[in-house]
Amino acid sequence: MGFAGLWRGNFSNVMRVVPTYGARFWLFTYFDSRLVVAQNDTRHFISGGLAGVGALLLTHPLDTVRTRLAAARIFADELSYRGFMDCVRQTWHRGGVAGLYVGCLASMLEIAPYTAIAFTSYEGLKQRLLPGTTTQSSSIWCRRVFAGLCSGVAATTFCYPLDTVRRQLMLDGALGFDSRYNGSIWQCCRYLWSQGGILPFYRGWTVTLMKSVPSVSITFLTKDMLLSELGRFT
Repeated sequence: MGFAGLWRGNFSNVMRVVPTYGARFWLFTYFDSRLVVAQNDTRHFISGGLAGVGALLLTHPLDTVRTRLAAARIFADELSYRGFMDCVRQTWHRGGVAGLYVGCLASMLEIAPYTAIAFTSYEGLKQRLLPGTTTQSSSIWCRRVFAGLCSGVAATTFCYPLDTVRRQLMLDGALGFDSRYNGSIWQCCRYLWSQGGILPFYRGWTVTLMKSVPSVSITFLTKDMLLSELGRFT
């Protein structure tokens, strides 16, 4: 596949990311402005968790397709899936709606604390690093980047074992993969633990950190920049 192999499944990833993050930010703003909670950090935590679950329910099938495309094996010099729609078709044929939502519970258990931690740490650090700031200087944006990086590290590190279980369940029984867990989170955790204790749960953590930390930071920074620019027209 060469260099192009690094972008395998990226089209489905883009199709997933846009609605996912759009829904997350909208739902976070919605809940955060309506929850009657005195403590800001507590309100951000609850709003972040609810936003993550809400967005997940809307876009989980896209995440299933993206994960399977990215991990597709090669048989007889041909890809297991011929593209996005072929993956959707085969997944639907094998399991219907349930096939597209495979691993959804594990994803909820992972995404709720992930988005809760990410939003809480970012908003909390932003409030502490930029108390009462209204200017938009370069140093202010650097502090926002720092807050985003810290939130990415915290959320990714804490929730990575749950993300490993989520991905394992999504691939379980997919074309080219054995069926080990029958959709059971407990069986998946037992199997991973039997392979070496806690280490299998963190396999690939470093690479994921290199991807997700700047991704989280850029996402939050872009959101703030867009809101800042749009605020000029309101």
